[in-house]
Amino acid sequence: MIRRNLELALVPERIANQLINEVAGTATRVLYTGRPYGALLQGIALYTDWYNTKLLGEVNGIVTPAEVKALFDRWAVTHVVHTKGDEKPAQPIIGAYLAANLRPMAEFGPLSVYDLRSLP
Repeated sequence: MIRRNLELALVPERIANQLINEVAGTATRVLYTGRPYGALLQGIALYTDWYNTKLLGEVNGIVTPAEVKALFDRWAVTHVVHTKGDEKPAQPIIGAYLAANLRPMAEFGPLSVYDLRSLP
């Protein structure tokens, strides 16, 4: 219990990644809208950070919900670990799109975890 509380307080992404591993295994492509933290993830981590300048440029160019969906399709995103309150430019529009179209499969502190496989 102490370890879980520590992870929740410091690195909730680890808990999110473990959940994604349990429900989808290695066939995932997970977009992190906040901190680039793919530790323990068995699938592919997609960072909206300097680790992936192509994806970062595309994310920063998003201004409409349709562009969010198109980005998810282009990058074959299966899951999103969305950080609420982060200050990246596209955070609010991505969060609004997710909230309008899906229910989070889980929430851990400031994170909401979405499974995009049910999107039309």
